[in-house]
Amino acid sequence: MGAATNGGQLQHRQLYDVSVRGDDDRWHVIAPHAVYGRESWTDFGIAHITDMHVARRIYSFREILRNAGRGDAAALMYNFNDRFRGFVRYANSTT
Repeated sequence: MGAATNGGQLQHRQLYDVSVRGDDDRWHVIAPHAVYGRESWTDFGIAHITDMHVARRIYSFREILRNAGRGDAAALMYNFNDRFRGFVRYANSTT
């Protein structure tokens, strides 16, 4: 591929961080998982996903609704985390 990372070749289907060396001579990550390495780019696609609202606290919402006497709302609650995981599974299965 010709691109190097810390003295080596990029690996196929691997995410890399963008880092800078600070005045303290230490490396600091400024963009985690920002660069993707791939052997061939002939069938590569991109999905731009924003405003996902994923959060650990969402897992407690159903119980909070049930405890508030809103079992109907708890049954219909849309868990953003589950939808995002589903998208990631779909995206990974199409490559």
